[in-house]
Amino acid sequence: MPLKVNQLKRMAMKERLFLSSSEKPEKNYLLQSVFLVIKNGVYRLEVENQENLSRLKELLNRHSAIAYFNHITSADGALIMASFVEKEGFNFQVVAPVARKNSDFFRSPFNASILKFGQALGVKLYPVVQHYDYNSYSEKENLRLSRAFFNQFKSLSQNPGTLFLIAPEGTRNKSGSSLQKAQEGIGLMAKINPDVYFIPVGIIPQEKISPGLNLGKRFSIVYGSPFKLDKEEIKRKSREEISRDLMARLAEMLPENMRREEDK
Repeated sequence: MPLKVNQLKRMAMKERLFLSSSEKPEKNYLLQSVFLVIKNGVYRLEVENQENLSRLKELLNRHSAIAYFNHITSADGALIMASFVEKEGFNFQVVAPVARKNSDFFRSPFNASILKFGQALGVKLYPVVQHYDYNSYSEKENLRLSRAFFNQFKSLSQNPGTLFLIAPEGTRNKSGSSLQKAQEGIGLMAKINPDVYFIPVGIIPQEKISPGLNLGKRFSIVYGSPFKLDKEEIKRKSREEISRDLMARLAEMLPENMRREEDK
């Protein structure tokens, strides 16, 4: 059911607070410390293709990049960031869209609190309304948040050292198995900035998991090779086609039982 105007106003006020974060320092030692604990204590992570991760870090000294991943748990973004940190400090800006409902203290106070903590660590978070949740907000609100994120992407993707974390499926796969169809947002990002680098990241559970936080569970984080899309192909292809091509590359990072049938 669409929300009333006064409810939307209260949410907008919270959203402005949610987005009003200061710029991160050159090296973010607080973020580094938190995610080292997550990496070594909260989860059991094994990073595969470490050389590709090293290439990504080298590229980020001169470019921006989109790390895109299969979405199977509520901790996926944290798992990737935990696999990314090293002891020498964290000097990259992480940017991510988040589900509007998860940044909403009325609808999801626990998730909103976690995201607020992530923002306090220096992660830039931008609420967007996911495809499954369009009817919860007005069309105007859906469009406003979408435009706000893509405008920020256009600006921030010009800055070297900016890493965008993107789940193209738009929502978790509750089964934790095969990929879902990508939404068109990642294809639009390619059209907005054809010079941005992409890197597919496979999140592979090594034991039975749930769609939740899965504290203490063991995961493999598999990094693909960073790449750019061909600019002529970006012009010629639709957002849907670009998104599908990117998902095919992501499928290569996953075991067959986690791929869609058409990607096997």
